[in-house]
Amino acid sequence: MRYAILAWLVLVAMLAAEPPQTTAPHLEDVIALDGDTLSGTVVYPWGAGLLRQKIRCLGYDAPEASHRRQVIPPVTDAEVLRGKAARLELVKLIEGSRVYVVPVEPADRDAYGRILAKVYAEKPTGEVVDIAEAMIAAGFGSRN
Repeated sequence: MRYAILAWLVLVAMLAAEPPQTTAPHLEDVIALDGDTLSGTVVYPWGAGLLRQKIRCLGYDAPEASHRRQVIPPVTDAEVLRGKAARLELVKLIEGSRVYVVPVEPADRDAYGRILAKVYAEKPTGEVVDIAEAMIAAGFGSRN
C-alpha cells in the first residue's frame, strides 16, 4: 500500500512539474455532450487507451442542456437554452485542438461514471487554453 501511495505521489509531482501536453492523456474522437462534459477515447502518453469515456470538465459548472436529469429545482426551458449555447461554446473551444485531460485521481469518477479531470485544449498555434477559465470568461460557466 505504501508503494502505491508513493507511486501516486511521484506521478502527481511529475504532472505538476510538466505542462499538460507533455504528460497528460489526450482525447481522440472528442465530442462535447453538453457544456461541461466531453466524450472520446482517452489516450495515455505510453499509447494505452480507454474507449468511449465521458469526461467531466472540472473547475466550472455549465447550465443543463436538456431536461433529462431529474434535479431539484427542475431544469427550466431557459436553462436548457443556455446549456445548448454553452455546449456550442465548448465545441468552438475544442474544434481543431488537441484536448488534454488531467484526472484528479486515477480512478475518480462522479455519480454518473464520468472521469473527473481538468481539461486543456492545445490550439494549432501552440496556445494552451484552460477550458474552465475560457468557459467562465465567456459567460458559459460558473466556478464550482
